Amino acid sequence: ANVDESFVYGVELVGSYTPVKWISWNASFNLNQTFLIDNSTEYDINNNGFGWTVKSSINFTFWKDIVTQLTGWYNGKRVLTQGTALPMGSFSFAVKKGFDDGRGSIGFRVSDLFNTQSWHMIIEQPNFYQDAKYDWESRQFWITFSYNIGKLKSGRSKRKTLKSSNSESGGDF
Repeated sequence: ANVDESFVYGVELVGSYTPVKWISWNASFNLNQTFLIDNSTEYDINNNGFGWTVKSSINFTFWKDIVTQLTGWYNGKRVLTQGTALPMGSFSFAVKKGFDDGRGSIGFRVSDLFNTQSWHMIIEQPNFYQDAKYDWESRQFWITFSYNIGKLKSGRSKRKTLKSSNSESGGDF
């Protein structure tokens, strides 16, 4: 259903922490309040409530060329126009091994590591109730390979100038 107005107010906190040289952690937390307003007299689809999301990733660097990463996210219960979306979340894992002085890498990644990602909503109205759940095939396995050919040059490129043998012409070619 469509609403006449919606307002979302919130705050987000983002942080990172490196307790030791080989571990780095990033996280964010979002808290918001949603107001959904409908001026229709036919349906009562005014709704409001709080929602929150947390995301985090932690990297472990072993030796100098092997990096593992664990990433997770979780959405708490949140309001919809006619009901609520129930909590959902997922974890992913990746490992990458570099070679040839960092020019190349091979990696492996698993998305939705515990196969828990699903979407669940409940709609409650005076004459209508619906409980819907959808479990999608979100676990995927990836093998990656990358190799940098050539070298990117940093800094300004130097412009070469050719001077004329005649100093009176005084120009660049």
